[in-house]
Amino acid sequence: MVTTLHIKDDGLAELSGELTFDTVAKLWLENKSNIDRGQVLLIDLSAVSHGDSAGLALLMEWLRATKKAGFNLQFIEIPPQLCAIAQGANVEWIFSCKLNKSNNVS
Repeated sequence: MVTTLHIKDDGLAELSGELTFDTVAKLWLENKSNIDRGQVLLIDLSAVSHGDSAGLALLMEWLRATKKAGFNLQFIEIPPQLCAIAQGANVEWIFSCKLNKSNNVS
């Protein structure tokens, strides 16, 4: 499955595919300048089919980079799997993850 960040004109982007160790390096390289320049301010993650800790690390790096550049990046529709990983790392508050028993991932 191909992982892409489709950037729209209004600062909205849609991330689709797997957000994993195998995909994050390419995503970071392909989108670094767009993220650094604040061209992406809201990323919809509803089409992310799978994520791991490397994917979560990329999202955190994007937050850091946009904050450093003076922009505020937000994520919407964060998959429960990524929220569970964020909770395990005690960073779910960064992503506004609201977990309950139905969100737990085995």
